[in-house]
Parts: sequence; C-alpha cells; structure tokens
Amino acid sequence: MLLPFSASAQKGKRKAVSKKKAPVTIVQEEPEEEEEDPRLQQMLNATERIIVIDSMVVGRNNVLAAIFPNPEEGRLVSYKDFFHEGNDTTGYVYVNELGNRCILSKPNANGHMQLYSRDLIGNKWSEPELLKGLDGKEFSDLNYPYLMPDGVTLYFAARGSESLGGYDIYRTRLDSESGRYLKPENIGMPFCSDNDDFFYVIDEQNKLGYFATTRRQAKGKVCVYTFIPNETRSIYDADIIGLTRLRSLAQLNRIADTWGNGKARKEALKRKQTATAIHPIATNASLHDVAFVINDQTIYSGISDFRAPELFRELQSLQTRTEELDKALQKSRTYYARTSKEEQLQLKQDILSMEQQLEQLQQQIREKEKEIRNTENNAIKE
Repeated sequence: MLLPFSASAQKGKRKAVSKKKAPVTIVQEEPEEEEEDPRLQQMLNATERIIVIDSMVVGRNNVLAAIFPNPEEGRLVSYKDFFHEGNDTTGYVYVNELGNRCILSKPNANGHMQLYSRDLIGNKWSEPELLKGLDGKEFSDLNYPYLMPDGVTLYFAARGSESLGGYDIYRTRLDSESGRYLKPENIGMPFCSDNDDFFYVIDEQNKLGYFATTRRQAKGKVCVYTFIPNETRSIYDADIIGLTRLRSLAQLNRIADTWGNGKARKEALKRKQTATAIHPIATNASLHDVAFVINDQTIYSGISDFRAPELFRELQSLQTRTEELDKALQKSRTYYARTSKEEQLQLKQDILSMEQQLEQLQQQIREKEKEIRNTENNAIKE
C-alpha cells in the first residue's frame, strides 16, 4: 500500500526554500492474507438451521457415555469392548438391532482407520470385509460409523483431502444392486468445523440427534451436542441474519441462539430424559454401571463414584417405577381403542390417573437428579 506524506501537510514553521521538494513516498508492505478455503464460504452459506437442546463435555475416551442411540435402532460399542481383541482403543462398532450384522472401524496394515462389515453366522463373526466404495484414496482415515434403520444410509467421520480439518462428518448411501456405497458427501455446518467432528447419531423414534466435536475444548475433551433432526433440511439466510450471526450459528458459539421460543427444546428435553432413563448404559445393562452427568467436566460411570450412592439408588428406583408405569399406560391406551363405550368410561379415569402419576414421578426424578448433582458438586469442592 502506498502512503504519501506531503511536507506541506506537517505542522510548524518552515524555512523558505528556492525549490519545492517532491512529496516523500513510503512504501509499506502488508503481509499477504491467507486465502480462505472456498469450501468454507460455500459451507457457511449452506449452514443448516437446527435446534441444539443441550451440550455435555466428556473425555474423548468416554464419549459413548453421552450418546444415546435407540436400542431398537442399533447400538454403539468400542471395538475393543465388543470383539475383545487387539490393543487399539480408537475403533468403534455399530451393531444393528438384530445383533447379526455390524459395521466397524479398525486400523489397516498401514495403521490408517478403515470401515469394514461383519456378519454373525451361527455363533461366530465372519472375517472383516472392507466396505465397497469407501476403499479409495479420498480419505486417509474413516471411523465412527452409524447406520440408519433403513439399512442404507451410513454416517461416518473421516480425515482426508475433502475435510475442513481433522475429522469431518460424511453421509453415504448403499447401492443395493452393486453392493457399493455411493460417493460420500460432507454434511456441512454446524456439524463440521476445522476441528475433529464425529459420531453423528440419530434416534428416529425419539426425534433426537447427537454429534461430538473437539472445537473449543481442552486436549482430551469433547463436547457432545444433542439436537433436533430436521425432517426437511432448512438453512439460514445470511441476507436476513447477517454474516456475523451466521458465523456464530455455524460454529455453535452459543446454543441458546438456536432455541427460538424454547417450546421445541422443552419437548425434546423431555424426550431425551425418557430415552436416557431406559438406555442400556443408564440401566447397567451394557459397558458401564451408570452414566450420570455431575457437571460439564464430570460424568460418573460407576456406583462407586458417588459420595452419596443411596441417593442414586433412589433415583434408579424412581426410573424403574416410571418405566413400568409408562408401559402400563401404553397398554391401557391400546386397549381403550378396542373396548366398548362403557368400559372406555372406566378406563378413561384409570388412564388419567396413570398420566398424573407419571407426571409426578418425572418431576420427582428431576428433583432427585438435582439433589444428587448438588450433593456431589459440594463434595467435589470440599
């Protein structure tokens, strides 16, 4: 940039001179600006509008404790815990709801993570078979698989020439005729960033979604966001909200900015409470005894972690009663539709009574969870 400084522009008295001096020109070189990846701007303009209902910070090795796939749609397990082989702790396994097929990630001969499938034949898993269509040179590492209930749509995270930085989240579909997966597409912002973004999981029944990211996190930590999946993709309009706000929403700087009037979030939080209450991890039926969030930095994964374990047992009892009552309520509602009008009158009162009891139990659960967190946080401070 040229910055002219004319002598006539300076203040103060000057001595007379016979000739005017030419203006002094100083050439100041500015550092070259780094060119922004054009894909960033393209993705920014296509940022999906979502409602993020909450977030949780956990250790990267404990990420599954904060993600709750619907057991009726499949489950996620670490490779080491599922197959009990090898020393790798970075691979993961998606197992379908029938438990007879899985998609897994594990290192290949060169040490790079790849995706494979295995089938349960009799009581033995078949040899890993590399997923066709995902075995090219586009990605250096593929991990964190999750297959949708349709058996066709696959989400995974990958590093490679097409990623913004670290792991990005991709979606692909299986071509049933060829048995190959189609060219993956990056699902874009706000799910992807220039950090590691992975484990995109959808619970279709409860209309909840999860994904993990290392953005703005300390080393070894990840933030797991819970959001409401869209039935139809909708994007923000930068001309309306402005570029600054669009960037903030794309980076999820403040999840409260996604809530709108808060009604949809409130309903989704109730669905999540129900989903987590009966989840295998939360009911001691899977990898961990418990998965209870104390604060943003602490998740208890065993009953021995609690300073006041009797409070947690009371919570478990409330959750069990709630689950049993909810099942009875669903049966009564189903029976109500099939019975006579006279029986419906009596059954209606029973249903209303059970609904009131269920609401009271859910309130007691919330209060008990709050009591446990306050007790444990106070003990941690001491």
